[in-house]
Amino acid sequence: CIRDSLTPGQQQMFEIIRGSTQRMLELVNAILDISRLESGRMPMQETQVVLPHLVENVIELQSALAEQRSLRITSSIAPELPAVTADPRLIERVLQNLIGNALKFTPDGGGVCVVVQPVAGEIQVQVADTGPGIPAEIQARLFQKFVSGRQEGSGSGLGLAFCRMVVENHGGRIWAESAPGRGSTFRFTLPVASHAR
Repeated sequence: CIRDSLTPGQQQMFEIIRGSTQRMLELVNAILDISRLESGRMPMQETQVVLPHLVENVIELQSALAEQRSLRITSSIAPELPAVTADPRLIERVLQNLIGNALKFTPDGGGVCVVVQPVAGEIQVQVADTGPGIPAEIQARLFQKFVSGRQEGSGSGLGLAFCRMVVENHGGRIWAESAPGRGSTFRFTLPVASHAR
């Protein structure tokens, strides 16, 4: 392997280049996904989805990051929720984005809580954190492309735009509530599957 023959300085440079290339690839893929959603060309593989299973899987995937930073990640899932008609792959990406953001912007020792419950004939998912909150001047534009906060670690501003487009393409809604110093709560809804109504 060529990497084994590199000096420590060269290995460090290699890792920087590899990390930059990975971030660039993720950005290009995010732009392509948003373009496909906007043009209606994103393939949707809809099926009957039991949302609590998706939520639990994403929480399990994120739990290692939470433990590393002494963050509590908890969930409250209403029993016997009806299924939703959705593309599980896309909805899982929405959950990963929202829960990942909550963990990223919550200080060490804080907490993230995920709630899934029926509300007015829909299923509502809520992701709340104990982070610093979102500045008021950004909140109104939060789900637009290329809008991100000024906090360290802010991303490209495409993740929440992707979430909005996916949720809306499923017939749902997404919104955020936040106050500086009081954390943030993101909510989205999905319609109950027609056979379950």
